Amino acid sequence: MVSCFVKKVVAIFLGVVTLSLALGADRARSLEAPRVFRGVLILEGKIVAGDYDTLRNFLATKSTFDKISGGVFLASPGGNLAEAMRIGRLIRALRLSTDAPSGPAHGRKFGESVITPSDLRDPKTNYQCASACFLLFVSGIYRNIYWAGRLGVHRPFQLNSELRKLHGADQTLIDGRIRRAVESYLREMNVRVKYVELMFSVPSSDIRWISQDQLDADLEGFIPELKDVVDAKCAVHSTYFSNMEKTVPVTPDAGKLARCRLQIEAQLRSEQPAEGWRKVFGGGN
Repeated sequence: MVSCFVKKVVAIFLGVVTLSLALGADRARSLEAPRVFRGVLILEGKIVAGDYDTLRNFLATKSTFDKISGGVFLASPGGNLAEAMRIGRLIRALRLSTDAPSGPAHGRKFGESVITPSDLRDPKTNYQCASACFLLFVSGIYRNIYWAGRLGVHRPFQLNSELRKLHGADQTLIDGRIRRAVESYLREMNVRVKYVELMFSVPSSDIRWISQDQLDADLEGFIPELKDVVDAKCAVHSTYFSNMEKTVPVTPDAGKLARCRLQIEAQLRSEQPAEGWRKVFGGGN
């Protein structure tokens, strides 16, 4: 039977500030006031309890939300786990895209984000998307980072003094519930379960930066449901030239396919947030 103490600790974890995913998050500043800059919603700083309500209230004003044409730029060393998941679910419900700082370009300059370090209030601390910020990044309907190196994960570490008192079976129970909560969230955000394994394999005192191969294969671009929309709208059914002897397939024009995909992707990224806002806030101005 689960002790009352453990139940109390679990309740605290699920509802208040008990855990942080940030490496050195206690030294970082809390999230700055949300702001829209060059059409991008900037979320900068440590994630703390109350940030969800602040962000939701900010975005509830339709005229403010309509200024967001370039999605959300995430610049954070991490913070509160439960609050990050609440914010992530809000970003997904609002059908917003996400972007985050790129790592070293190694000579590649194509596709740099519209938000640069000089646009942040504390680039030295916040020009990254690590720990709890990873949960925000994967919430976007379209995820964009050109170069790996500043998107990272590690195991949650405990800040609450009551949690530190747990030992043995009680500690294992709490760890299991935390892991299941993270796994459920990442599945909801269409992230492969191997990233749960990766996250929990890295000590809290360390950080694992997502590799370029992982980024390209698993995390960038549209979520599956919207990839399917793009594929369907740009599907080119092979046409055939027939004569009396054989039927010859005509190769689709690769250039036309690429242009179609770019057009449909831009259209979806533009239209989806308006639909999301209506569902979350219920229309009106």
